[in-house]
Amino acid sequence: MVDRKELNEKELKAVAYFAVGVASEGTDHEKDVAAKLSFAGRIVKGLMEPAAQSGFSVGTLQKDLGQDRQATAKALVDAYQAWAEQSTGWPVLSDAEAAASVADLARNGKAIRDQGGRNIDPSLREQLNAFLTSKGGRDFVHERDVAQVEHIHKDALAKMVDSVVYRNANTDDQITLTTIVAKAFNQQEAAGKSLFRAMKGDRASVRPLANVDDVLAYVETHHKNYLATGREHALIGAKVLTRLHNADENSPIGRAWREVLADPLVRPTEIGTDPARPDLAAHYTLIKNLFHAPKKAMTFLDALEQGRAHSEGKITGTGFYTDGTQVVQWNADGKGVTFVDGQWATISRDELGLTRARDGSVDLARVVEGEGRPLLHVEPAVRVATEAVGRALRPGAQGEDVRQLQEQLMRLGYADAQGRPLHADGDYGPGTQAAVRAFQRDHDLVADGLSGRQTLASVRQAVDDRDARFASAHRPHDEVLAAYRGIEPATVGRSPPVEARMDARTPPETIAAYESLEPVTRSAAPLLAPAEAPVAREPVAVPPGSEAPTADATRLLQERLNTLGIGDADGRPLATHGAYDMATRSAVARFQSDHGFAVTGQADASTHEAVKNEAFIATLRDRSPTMAAEPARPAPDTSLAPTWAPAAPMT
Repeated sequence: MVDRKELNEKELKAVAYFAVGVASEGTDHEKDVAAKLSFAGRIVKGLMEPAAQSGFSVGTLQKDLGQDRQATAKALVDAYQAWAEQSTGWPVLSDAEAAASVADLARNGKAIRDQGGRNIDPSLREQLNAFLTSKGGRDFVHERDVAQVEHIHKDALAKMVDSVVYRNANTDDQITLTTIVAKAFNQQEAAGKSLFRAMKGDRASVRPLANVDDVLAYVETHHKNYLATGREHALIGAKVLTRLHNADENSPIGRAWREVLADPLVRPTEIGTDPARPDLAAHYTLIKNLFHAPKKAMTFLDALEQGRAHSEGKITGTGFYTDGTQVVQWNADGKGVTFVDGQWATISRDELGLTRARDGSVDLARVVEGEGRPLLHVEPAVRVATEAVGRALRPGAQGEDVRQLQEQLMRLGYADAQGRPLHADGDYGPGTQAAVRAFQRDHDLVADGLSGRQTLASVRQAVDDRDARFASAHRPHDEVLAAYRGIEPATVGRSPPVEARMDARTPPETIAAYESLEPVTRSAAPLLAPAEAPVAREPVAVPPGSEAPTADATRLLQERLNTLGIGDADGRPLATHGAYDMATRSAVARFQSDHGFAVTGQADASTHEAVKNEAFIATLRDRSPTMAAEPARPAPDTSLAPTWAPAAPMT
């Protein structure tokens, strides 16, 4: 079932802060750059080369100092002055220096280029960065972050939730849509407003964007130049947030996320001061670290979700380690967290000792007063990676595992992005990825089009459930089929179909109905062949490229599928032209899926026989209603005459 529950206000703000802010704006090479004066562009031989209209920026959402008529630049310089007056070792700027600093910081990209790319004084950069890393500086940055998140929520996200595309999306896609809109609005408000108008279809000549793929395509077409790289980083952050949103509430990760979500914009300098929330510091550190390295976080979250070991990273960089339940993790700045023996704690990588054994296993210890206290043992990374490869399928993969996945998706009725039936060719291409993504959306999984352990298990379970429902379902024509076969209704479905036998006791209505079937192929032949005449086998329709296909066989197959009401992918009757085209393949695949066959789209002998029997029974039911009401007759005495011998004359 597709989850239609919409994200609440805290979740919308969390998307803006973590997926857009931390993942795509406030991180550089996995390091936190929020408390640092940044510049969007390059510095070549001491000269600044800005990106578009960007200038200097600060904060998790990288508030651009050149976009608000000096307001943020002046506030930053004033805050530095107040801090410098209370500190030792950092000079207070003169009035002239302060005014010049504000003017330099408030330049946008055009102003910087007009001034030949002149950089700010290196001493000013050093002074401001010293302030930004202090408690007062971090509070200054966070106040701007909160103001920007509130601005994005009020002027973009709160309006976005009323759009048709958002209301019709499941929660996974709502997270993606929120990320795209928030990213565009934060990057350039005009771009965000343009995207929002397109989502609503404000102009009469433009239809509103219908789904998340339409929105992504619109951004790619209209805002590619300045949103491309940052958007991709934000979308990876959206995937991490989706995993957290869908995490088991009783898992360590699920509890950590919900604790942070209770106040996603909590002031960082106040974390850990509330005795009622003793684990918040560890929870917040872990959650934020996931967004600093979102690609690595996804594989780490996979391991936790699957309960397997995972080992990645060096002490000098970012580390993600788990034995499947316990956690030791740190970011590129050295801020880390442990969850060991059911207890949360923050940790610095300076306190960690890491030992790699010759077999590839890892032991992590906390070093206290020179003594190592064991924290975590992780199985060999090579072994873990090998196991993971055996479980996960992704675009580009080929082989029997992919073919089985495709067959299962076909049995469940999933198609490619254009609604065309899949090909069970063992190639994990765009069509298979689209079908996997559709399945994931329908089953409340992360809709990334990748087939990890959870997705593969869910597909198998869905197929098993479908087969169980099919086996237990009562089909209206079972009694007709039982009478036709001359067997007890209770035995229907417990043995393979058998050709019906007709003798002199067959009701006249049934004979008339049978004679009226397929007039082109049957009307010229007697209903009951002479005993000495061999019964001709009907040709079996198979796809092009095989040795046995004939136009007559394929045409007959198409007629029978039409009799059963099984048409092409759009529900239209098949054209009975005798060509084994895509529409015929799609119809055959549907029949196979509905009747428990391996879904190949190819009409082999068993599929052809089943189609023939089902079409015959359907026609009997439609044309001879008395057949269903008549009690089942015993099979004729075959010991006296061959089954297909002429019946004795009626007297």
